[in-house]
Amino acid sequence: MRITAPTCASVLVILSLSAGCRGKNPAAPTAASGPPPPTSENLTNALSLTDFSLTGWHDGTFHYLPMVSVSAPSTGGTIYVQRVAFTTSTSGAPTNLVGILFGSPRRVVSPGGTLDLFKGVSPVEITSPVALASITATVSFNNEVGETGTVAVTEDAPPLAPNSSSAALVIQAFSVIGSPDQGYYWPKLTLTEASGVSRALIKKMTFEWLDVGPPGRVPTVWEPHEIPAGGTITLENADYGGPWFEISRPADASRLSLAISFVDDAGRGAVVTAVVPVSR
Repeated sequence: MRITAPTCASVLVILSLSAGCRGKNPAAPTAASGPPPPTSENLTNALSLTDFSLTGWHDGTFHYLPMVSVSAPSTGGTIYVQRVAFTTSTSGAPTNLVGILFGSPRRVVSPGGTLDLFKGVSPVEITSPVALASITATVSFNNEVGETGTVAVTEDAPPLAPNSSSAALVIQAFSVIGSPDQGYYWPKLTLTEASGVSRALIKKMTFEWLDVGPPGRVPTVWEPHEIPAGGTITLENADYGGPWFEISRPADASRLSLAISFVDDAGRGAVVTAVVPVSR
């Protein structure tokens, strides 16, 4: 896996809009939000939000991962999904959380078809310092002649107990090797579950080159890993024999940080961090 920092997928532009949630996902680019497009009465029934579900965990921060599927009636026309916005209600007023703009490839829903909007892309993550009661997904779309519409569904957020994880993940070793001439580096990790009573299930890993600002941000690693209770794994090579993870380094960066978010067998989360110096 080769990741250049910073990187932005051509499919999505993720908008972290809530002041309470900003800065929790350093890999997500931010952008200004505009008002939703006007809704055409002609498109009121042109698209339905057939599945909106939420999963998540708590590791000091509340993490929510949404899944959204939409369907078009067989009697209608082709629909093009433009945007999905996630909001919550704070004291009766809507609060923006995350918005996704779809670029290439386009999200096209044929008559009678159903489409998973996030299939084939990295998970969309909503983070909050406090537990959310509910989350609303609003899908904006248009048809072949440019008429626009929206459809929205609200779901209760899953309860995420802030209890401590019974798994104890320890970063036994963290080093970075690479090619200064080419600018690519490969982290090597040795991870141990020290409690002996529960597996440690990694939800995500976040690397960041320190002291260089936004250029040091690296997209989140969503590849799952499992460390057996009392066991140890080393992340060095992938199944195909190459490095399991590869990143580029800004020229003036000399330290790389790592944050690993994980849960135990009961879904209770925690986070462990480390920083390693990297020679220039």
